[in-house]
Amino acid sequence: MHDKPRDYLAETDETSEYIHTSPRTLIRWRNEGKGPPYIKAGHRVLYRKRDVDAWLEGRKVIPVREQEAA
Repeated sequence: MHDKPRDYLAETDETSEYIHTSPRTLIRWRNEGKGPPYIKAGHRVLYRKRDVDAWLEGRKVIPVREQEAA
């Protein structure tokens, strides 16, 4: 998924590999209303790359030392 276009749609297995978590974790997050946004297409669950990237960016933590230096 790293080299895919922003509108690329990936299934749970590929998305979990991209964000370094297990497919089961993504399924649990969906059931808990957490995790990256997804698209439900019939019985398929798809993740748009740009949505996953935005979700990851929103979880970025800047270390305190770097914040103080800025």
